[in-house]
Amino acid sequence: MYIGAKPNVANYTMLDSITTSATTTFNLTKDGVAFFPENPLGVICSLNGVIQKAGSSFNIVNSTIVFASTLASTDVIDFILVMAQKIDLNTPADSSVTNAKTNFVSSSSSAGLQIKGDGTTDGTLQLNCSQNSHGIKLKSPPHSASASYTLTFPTTDGNADEFLKTDGSGALSWGTAGGDLTPSWQASLPTTQSFVGDTNTKINFSTEVWDTDSAYDTSNKRFTVPSGEGGKYMYYVTINHTYGSSRKITLKLYKNGSKFHQSDRQTDSRGFTWVNFIDLSASDYIEIYYYLQENPSGYYEVYFGDGVTGFKPTNNNIVTIDYVITKGKESNGANSFSMVDNIGGFGTISVTTVTNAIGGVEAETMESIRFNAPLTFISQNRAVTADDYAAIIKKEFSNIDSISTWGGEDNDPPDYGKAYIAIKAIIARVRERERRFAKLG
Repeated sequence: MYIGAKPNVANYTMLDSITTSATTTFNLTKDGVAFFPENPLGVICSLNGVIQKAGSSFNIVNSTIVFASTLASTDVIDFILVMAQKIDLNTPADSSVTNAKTNFVSSSSSAGLQIKGDGTTDGTLQLNCSQNSHGIKLKSPPHSASASYTLTFPTTDGNADEFLKTDGSGALSWGTAGGDLTPSWQASLPTTQSFVGDTNTKINFSTEVWDTDSAYDTSNKRFTVPSGEGGKYMYYVTINHTYGSSRKITLKLYKNGSKFHQSDRQTDSRGFTWVNFIDLSASDYIEIYYYLQENPSGYYEVYFGDGVTGFKPTNNNIVTIDYVITKGKESNGANSFSMVDNIGGFGTISVTTVTNAIGGVEAETMESIRFNAPLTFISQNRAVTADDYAAIIKKEFSNIDSISTWGGEDNDPPDYGKAYIAIKAIIARVRERERRFAKLG
């Protein structure tokens, strides 16, 4: 390896001018210093405009040029050019190469410094201690790995207890180890809670069992990731139920108001546990909602984690549910009512019935749902076809025993641009014993 000024590979040297006289021998100098050409064949001499042949017209003897014949004072030596001098690179002495003499410049296509292997040992860079008695080594992966990548260090030195991590593309950053497994929390439901079917309701987990970082807010039942605590979180949902086996339950976890995870399971007689992981950043929040939904067998089920946002119930939590049971159409016609509680502290209350109870119906059967659901879906809340009118009216009104709809083009006589609707009510008031038809349009 050569370290120093860039050498001139051809090493041409133009010697000083010579004044001729009646002699054959003349001194060779360069900048006034005697010059010793190494090879006479490498010397080009022009005399009176004619290039002389080395070895016959002249010879080189040490630092002189000796012509074959005596020159006259009128002769002119035009120039003497010496070529093919040896380049003495030498070997730098130990410790003679200083920082000022090194300049490892990197470019977009090559590294400024490259540590090569010898064909057997992988390239290794050693960093010694101040006394050079020991040091550490950075070593390249083996040739068999075919590894070629670049690691770019962070712009800062990081904080205490942080470590270097990669983004998978070679960019390094500082991360927290998270070895303390915090933050963590658990909350429970201390009292009963009422809810209605087909509605998302947030569970009122208002009693904290523990909360390592005070990150759970009992007022809004929300866990918010504290500053500097972003990372990968594990959550688990354990469901214990009395539904029996082969019942489908859907659990959904929501983050910041959007669904993030979902699990559809067929339950066994004991329930099931759902374990998964989620990446959360500082200020992300999670909540738990449940959803009561009627299943194909006509029963209601409670869905934890289904709704706007979601979190997990803890194993062995107790959820008490208040619900109302009605008698369906048996309550129709009721006209005598009495108070069973006070209103605003007033206990002496009289009730006057203005209209007998109406509108009570039995729960819609599975067969009816299977028949009407496609019609409701097809209508898309529009009123264009006769079936659209039937679907919308049955959706909005419950006091209907049966309904028939037809377009004016099918009426007798035809009445184009109209829709006709005939309804048989479960409970109806008939005026003047006259059957009436409704015409819309």
